[in-house]
Amino acid sequence: MPNLDFLVDLRNGDRYSLLYEQRFRNGVFVGNGRILAAHFDNAGTRYEAYLYQVPGTEAGYYDREGRSLRQQFLKSVYRPHLGVDYAAPSGTPVAAVGDGRVVSAGWSKGFGRCVEIRHNGSYCSAYGHLSGFAPGLRQGAAVKQGQIIGYVGSTGWATGPHLDFRFKRDGRPVNPMHVRFPTTEPVPRQHLAAFREHVARLQGELLVTRTKTDDTTPPGALAASSQAP
Repeated sequence: MPNLDFLVDLRNGDRYSLLYEQRFRNGVFVGNGRILAAHFDNAGTRYEAYLYQVPGTEAGYYDREGRSLRQQFLKSVYRPHLGVDYAAPSGTPVAAVGDGRVVSAGWSKGFGRCVEIRHNGSYCSAYGHLSGFAPGLRQGAAVKQGQIIGYVGSTGWATGPHLDFRFKRDGRPVNPMHVRFPTTEPVPRQHLAAFREHVARLQGELLVTRTKTDDTTPPGALAASSQAP
């Protein structure tokens, strides 16, 4: 749900329903799987997401109209300066905010261990003070949105473990909260009928699970399972 920032947008009284997989092997539970559908009521607005795989592509999340919920860059929270400091324990995984290619992965003076990623002709992101890099990460490597690229640390001029995240457009620092990033492609027209049938089935399962949830507990729902390979 790229239009919702869970760091700052949550409000008292918000409610959610999730439909997700549970995996079993020989009848024994071995772990949770993918989220298949999600409804989130936030400050009077409902957000919906449905997992769907268009034939010939990777599965992705879409709204009920088939519009992709994957923006070019993950939404981040900024302070009014060149970057944002995310306090986190040393060793916390750090993920790339968007698809791109590694410009550098090494020592950068006061920035310490740092990864810089170019996302296209205009945008770059940088991740500083890392304790280390993800295995195999090197200059020129292609990365995907959400891929782990390193781990929180306190290298360089850091006074404690945190991530110093910076984002640039055409070489200048920008606040992505004020930039409207494009989404990826929607469900193709020829697949919309199948997609809508898929969404209707998931909505029905979510409705069933919500009716089974006590009003005094947050509505989390499980209504799907699969056999682990």
